[in-house]
Amino acid sequence: MLVGVGEDLPFPSEYFDLVFSRVAMPHMLLPRAVPEIARVHRAGGELWCVLHPPWMLLDRVWDKLRRLDLKGLAYRLSIAPNSVLLCAFGRQMRGMGLCETVQTEGRIRRVMANAGLRSIPVERSRFMAVGAIKMCGPPVPPRDRGTSVDDDHRPGDPRNQAWLSSQASNISTSQSK
Repeated sequence: MLVGVGEDLPFPSEYFDLVFSRVAMPHMLLPRAVPEIARVHRAGGELWCVLHPPWMLLDRVWDKLRRLDLKGLAYRLSIAPNSVLLCAFGRQMRGMGLCETVQTEGRIRRVMANAGLRSIPVERSRFMAVGAIKMCGPPVPPRDRGTSVDDDHRPGDPRNQAWLSSQASNISTSQSK
């Protein structure tokens, strides 16, 4: 078993066909971790991750307020400035060993595009499920208007749900073999 951090993965370049992150990415420095994830992907390799959308932070802040949990509220409020830095400027900072953020769809698509990953459908629920494919060749910079290079997949598009469902069933099928 190997243990490492997302910003410095202990694997050779172009090693994986699939990287899946269910919990960890919101706790990483994404502008450093996503290029590192792209480095260990083979061309055509896929990334599936679960991120924390802004509404999740708002729900947790409200919950801590309602319960008068001041320590929990202070921690949740400390996430907001780092999230704003990430969303507005594509930067994060680490404080007291923590760098948790919530992510917007637009920013994560730009971070992925800058790393040479083409973002694919986003599924919104309590969390935000995002996928990407490593493209061949150098990264393509995102468009100026704040969208990713892949503007065809929009949240709520029924094709996105079908794609995500088909990928989930592909994993289930391959794991049962």
